[in-house]
Amino acid sequence: MHDLLALLAVAAQPFTIAEAAICGVERHAVARLTRGGALHRVDRGAYVLDTVWRDATAEQRHLLRCRAVLRRYGTVALSHTSAVVVHGLPVHAVDLDEVHLTRTAPGRTGRVARDPAVQVHPPLPAEAFTVAQQMPTCIAPAAILQVADWHGTEAGMVAAEAGLHRRRFTTTELRDARGLVRLGRGSPHAAFVMEVAGANSESPGETLTRLLLRALGHAAVQQQVEVRLPGGGLARVDFLLADLKVVVEFDGAVKYEGAQGRDALMREKRREDGLRTAGYEVVRLTWSDLRRPQHVRALLLAARERASARTDVDGTLR
Repeated sequence: MHDLLALLAVAAQPFTIAEAAICGVERHAVARLTRGGALHRVDRGAYVLDTVWRDATAEQRHLLRCRAVLRRYGTVALSHTSAVVVHGLPVHAVDLDEVHLTRTAPGRTGRVARDPAVQVHPPLPAEAFTVAQQMPTCIAPAAILQVADWHGTEAGMVAAEAGLHRRRFTTTELRDARGLVRLGRGSPHAAFVMEVAGANSESPGETLTRLLLRALGHAAVQQQVEVRLPGGGLARVDFLLADLKVVVEFDGAVKYEGAQGRDALMREKRREDGLRTAGYEVVRLTWSDLRRPQHVRALLLAARERASARTDVDGTLR
C-alpha cells in the first residue's frame, strides 16, 4: 500500500476515494485492497486500515463512522448516542451502528433512504451545540436527554450519572438542557433522568443497581457512604439500606486471580466480616443479577431476615 495512503488510514479521520486518488491510489485499487482485507469500509466512500477497525472498541468504531458521515452532510452536528460517545461518556442499551445527526439549520430530517444507519433530527438553537474531538456536536446534557427520550431511562441515566460524577456538568445544567432539546411534555424518560440522576454512581453498573433498588421500593437508599466498624474503622459501601441493615455491593468484573487477587479477596472478606459484626448483611450483585429483579428482591429479603435474626429487640448483637 502507498505509504501516504497508509498514513491517512492510520489517522483518526477516515480517508475518502478522492484522498486516495491524491495519494496515487485509484478507485479500483481501493476496491481491491478492501476485498483483500487490507482496508475496511466505514461509510459510503470512506475507509480505514482493517487493523485499525479490528483493534477498535465499539465506541471507537462509532467515532470512525461519525467522522465519515459528517463529511457528507452539511449544517448538522452529532447528537443523541453519537454525541454521548464523542463526549467520552458511557452508553448502555443503544445501537452503536446508528449515527445520529441534528440539524444546525433548517433542512431535511428523518431516516435517510440512502443511509439507513443515519438518523437526522430537527434543528436546535445554537446554544445546544459545541465542538468535541474536532467534530460539531450537541452539548453533553442535551445529548443525554435526547438519548433518554430516544432509548429510554436506563440509557439516559447511565450517561447522565457518569457525566455528573466526572463533574462534566451540573444537575442544573442537565435540567436547563430540556429547553434546548425541545422535548415538551412528552418525554417521561428524560424527565425522570433530570429529576433522579445523581453524581455518586462510579460505574454504569452502579447506576443500574440504583435504578433496580429504586424499582424494588428502596428509593431512599444511601449511596457511597461510610459505615463504622467495630474498633473504630470505616468501610465505604456502594449502597446502604439502613432500615434493612443491608449493604449492597455491585461487582462488575472482579477477579481474584494470582497473589494480588488473593490479597484483594482476603481484604474484602475481612471487610465483610467487619460489616457483619457491625450488624449488617452484605448482598453482592453482578451484571446477570441486574436482569433478574425478583431474584434480587429475594436476596434482599433473605439478607434482611439474617440481619434481624442477629439482633435482639434492644438493637444489640446476639
